[in-house]
Amino acid sequence: MRPNKSKKLLNALLSIILFSMLFMQSSLNFMNVAAISEDIESEKSYVESKYPEYTIVEVDDKKYIDPKDGYTPPEISETVTTTTDGIYTTETKITKNSCSVNLGASAVIDRNLDDYSNNGFLSKVLKDKYPAYMSLHHWQQGISNSNVLKQMWRPLFTTKVGIQNAIMKITLPYDGLTYVDATDWAITRYLPSTDIDGANHPYQTKIEVVSMNQIDNELIFDLGTIPANSAISFVLTKSFATEVNLSENLSIGSIEVTGSWVKGELDNFNWDTLAKPCSETITEKTTTPLIPLEPVVPVDPVDPVDPVDPVDPVDPVDPVDPVDPADPVDPVTPVKPGIPNENQNDSTIGEQTLPNTGVGNVQLVLGLTTSSLGALLVFLSKIKK
Repeated sequence: MRPNKSKKLLNALLSIILFSMLFMQSSLNFMNVAAISEDIESEKSYVESKYPEYTIVEVDDKKYIDPKDGYTPPEISETVTTTTDGIYTTETKITKNSCSVNLGASAVIDRNLDDYSNNGFLSKVLKDKYPAYMSLHHWQQGISNSNVLKQMWRPLFTTKVGIQNAIMKITLPYDGLTYVDATDWAITRYLPSTDIDGANHPYQTKIEVVSMNQIDNELIFDLGTIPANSAISFVLTKSFATEVNLSENLSIGSIEVTGSWVKGELDNFNWDTLAKPCSETITEKTTTPLIPLEPVVPVDPVDPVDPVDPVDPVDPVDPVDPVDPADPVDPVTPVKPGIPNENQNDSTIGEQTLPNTGVGNVQLVLGLTTSSLGALLVFLSKIKK
């Protein structure tokens, strides 16, 4: 019995030792992973840790924020019209690009960035890509974010295409700004040093300010109608009475230009693959036949009635042979008048009196009867014909 108990105790001790070793190994692995992660995190630069939503580019061992695109394409509207000619239905989709201008740029002043005054651009409109250029330059008086005496902002805007009803709005984190025009500096110094055409750059016309209005931390500039190939710039300064610490609340500024492109000048820029403002395009056109109704099943024609056999014509009746005309009756011989009686008065002379013998009368009647019968026979024969 005792050897069995000793064996069980030994197995239990070995299990505890093995479990302890596995637990220690897991703990060491976890610690190593945490240490590696910490090392990786420590290797990230300040800009990568502070601005993770931006692409970071490296130039000459310095890391810069890659600004986002500040150009907003024109508003697009689509209409679909359907027409038919009774045989085909045509559906046409028309895409219209508005003439609207919507440009923006923004920046942050952060002394912890490499080359901070040429860094911290959060968005821009690039002149090599669009018909306009816009950027918000920035710098400060103060060696760090925690001891700031002044901050300066210099918006710069140029355009190759005219803009109507142009408005420029600048938003900064504070009010109490001073304003100094810097357009001549931009045209004669900055643009010649940065444009590929040097001093012959196209932006030679100065954009004039119609009016300026400051509301709290916003400055609104009415620029009226901006001519093509023009530029504008100015410096806005915020001065603090004493040094301020902005480490936890870095200053971010923005600039926005709105209006309508001058339609007749849009061809001054090669839009390439960009949506050209003030344009109309038929993007889709389909023609389909009208769906025919199911044909009506024709009714079987009625069998024609057999024609009635014609009735044989009645044989004509042979004409009746005409009755031969009766031979004419010989005329009756007239009776000779009697000799007048001498005893007759003169008043009776000339009267013809037949003797009352009865013979003459019978002959007359027979003569008349025979003549009448002949005439009747002739009449009947004519009727039969």
